[in-house]
Amino acid sequence: MPAIAWSNEFSVGVEALDTQHRRLFDVVNELDEAIEKLRGQRVTTGVLRELVGYTQEHFAFEEQLMAEAGYPDLPAHQAQHRAIIQKIERFEYELNGEGYRISREVRDFLQQWLMTHIARDDMAFAGALAPGKVKA
Repeated sequence: MPAIAWSNEFSVGVEALDTQHRRLFDVVNELDEAIEKLRGQRVTTGVLRELVGYTQEHFAFEEQLMAEAGYPDLPAHQAQHRAIIQKIERFEYELNGEGYRISREVRDFLQQWLMTHIARDDMAFAGALAPGKVKA
């Protein structure tokens, strides 16, 4: 059973974004599984690298939509995005250090951040998007 499960409460009403958010849930769950099953540093690092890459791709897409919609809180949202990318990259850097293992606290932080960011921050801008104008 996944550590965090997608549900309609996380839907922002934009299918392209919901699809990307579901993928982020999947990657965070992959990280949880790697930690819980002690899959090793190489596997955990790979999952974190995937999380960084996909998160950057997703954030770029979100920010483009916000810019096109003239979303007034775009700079603040971009700052949130940069901060989480830096934090995840820091986790990856530390994992590559000798003797460091990703802890359950890191996993819990990422799970909580993802759910909160979608439910609070992404919901706030999704209403500003013109229905039917967003393409994947």
